[in-house]
Amino acid sequence: MAFTMSVKKTKKERAITLYEQNHHLPLDKVMRVFMNELNLPSENSARTYISMSKKALSDKLHIKYKSRKIDSRKTKRGQAMELFVNNITLTRQEMIELFVDKLTMTQASAATHCSQCSHEYVGPKHKAIV
Repeated sequence: MAFTMSVKKTKKERAITLYEQNHHLPLDKVMRVFMNELNLPSENSARTYISMSKKALSDKLHIKYKSRKIDSRKTKRGQAMELFVNNITLTRQEMIELFVDKLTMTQASAATHCSQCSHEYVGPKHKAIV
């Protein structure tokens, strides 16, 4: 006697199946299908599940999925890392003060960024790494 157990599909798996069946419909209709079938509370939730499904099925259905590319030189983290690499003679406290001045950060944020940079830093010995 074989024991079979039916495993309930997760909402994510159901969303992928729904998108596979309905990807040819206009976006507003796909959104309505997702909201009804998955009991989603808002259009934003539906958009999230549609996007996630589209990404999962992009290769299978030959659908273009455009992911965002963020230029790290423009982010505070990227700028902090650049300052960290270029100022290896500064101590941790001096580095934090530099971040506060140049990147208009709070002390706490600057300390956090300094810690992150010290973990990611690869290169010659740095005074800010304790």
